Amino acid sequence: MAWATIAIISGLLLLVRILTPSVYHIIIEGGDNPRVYPIPNVYTFSDIIVVCLLSITFGYAIFKAIIIEEKPPFLKQFRISELLRFLKPDELKVYEIIKNNSGIFQSELPEKTGFSTTKVSQILGFLEVYGLVEKKKKGRENFLRAVEEEPKP
Repeated sequence: MAWATIAIISGLLLLVRILTPSVYHIIIEGGDNPRVYPIPNVYTFSDIIVVCLLSITFGYAIFKAIIIEEKPPFLKQFRISELLRFLKPDELKVYEIIKNNSGIFQSELPEKTGFSTTKVSQILGFLEVYGLVEKKKKGRENFLRAVEEEPKP
């Protein structure tokens, strides 16, 4: 939840900074009355540095909040059986293989599914975010197991 808060704050600051560029004033001295000419909508070097830093912070916070966090808050309200309805056929196929084998090494999935290693990795990423699969390191390989249904209070 902390990463989501950081993302929201940095996103708002970034938006404000982008929508409010600086105004430069050129002063021409001569005679009794110096003339001041405002030049609106100018981004200074410091504006650019701040926007870059806020963009990096915003991007990293979004990455941490969405990709790395265990399970997004809105998914916690669903039971596993309900989440299975949201899965695409390929994701469901991988989940069923993991569940039916009471766990499996990740390296075995491409052969059992017929999918590429890259596709299997992407699907596993989604299944982990949904909270349907747990990944544990065993030596140099990842061992996968389906998460058991937790009874709702």
